[in-house]
Amino acid sequence: MKSLFTILLVILISFSSYSQIITIAEAREDLNGDYVPDRLGDTVTVQGVVFTPNFASTAGVNHYYIYDETAGVHTFCPGPHLFNWNLGDETELTGVVAQFMGAIEIIALDSLSWVLISAGNPLPEPAVLTIGEYLSDPESYEGSLVQLSSVTMAGGFWPGPGVNSLIQVSDGIDTVDLFLDRDTEISQNPVPPWPTDVLAVGAQNTTSDPPNDGYQLYPRFYSDFLITIDVDPEVIPAPQDFILNQNYPNPFNPATNVSFVIGQFSFVSLKVFDILGNEVTALVNEEKPAGTYEVKWNATNVPSGVYFYQIKSGG
Repeated sequence: MKSLFTILLVILISFSSYSQIITIAEAREDLNGDYVPDRLGDTVTVQGVVFTPNFASTAGVNHYYIYDETAGVHTFCPGPHLFNWNLGDETELTGVVAQFMGAIEIIALDSLSWVLISAGNPLPEPAVLTIGEYLSDPESYEGSLVQLSSVTMAGGFWPGPGVNSLIQVSDGIDTVDLFLDRDTEISQNPVPPWPTDVLAVGAQNTTSDPPNDGYQLYPRFYSDFLITIDVDPEVIPAPQDFILNQNYPNPFNPATNVSFVIGQFSFVSLKVFDILGNEVTALVNEEKPAGTYEVKWNATNVPSGVYFYQIKSGG
């Protein structure tokens, strides 16, 4: 009986260590600076908010990034079960700390060890950096959202539908690789206008030992290449026409841009409706002078489907 009690006690202690929640930064710790996580091979439990699409849905596996207030990390769960996490979903994950092609990841023990806590949580604010600032300490930005300002495509090729591509972008001083993943809608869209700002996730792809090179950035959506601006009507001559343009990108996930032209000062109403005619949101509802405008609709918390937008101005 004494022997049986000892075995049960060990099992309970082991289970308790798995269920203790730590921060993502703690799971990623590399205190000796050897580019290998100190907890490599350990089972940990973390909580974090999903801020990317599944980068591997066509492969039948789950490849998301999550973050908490301390850091971000790549998370992975083999198929065939596919999670349908939405942006802003806070999840709890129990898995093994691993490293793949230099990048730290947490591999879920199974599909039951990754669960939803809540939906509609705020997404991370990007770290606004120059390419040089990113490349000076890329390990600290791995798994985090980064914003590069005013970059231009300097090499590689823009992908066709369903194709992966590695391109290089430059800010005129430094150059960095962007990996354009076929599992996003990026490959379904044309080359964006350059120069532009880019939002992307810090990542790595290397076989070096130690794994201290091969740093890349992963844009999540085509909209990560776009900047939303209101055009100053004093800079652009006031138009005489009334125009509502096609939104872009279309289809989109999770955001799209709508541009319109107002020929005279008037009250402007720009609203989005679902397929049944129910109002979903009002993008503009105010007086505006004549000019050209562009607004963004972020549909993160709206179900997938077909939507219509309608503008009313003056008469």
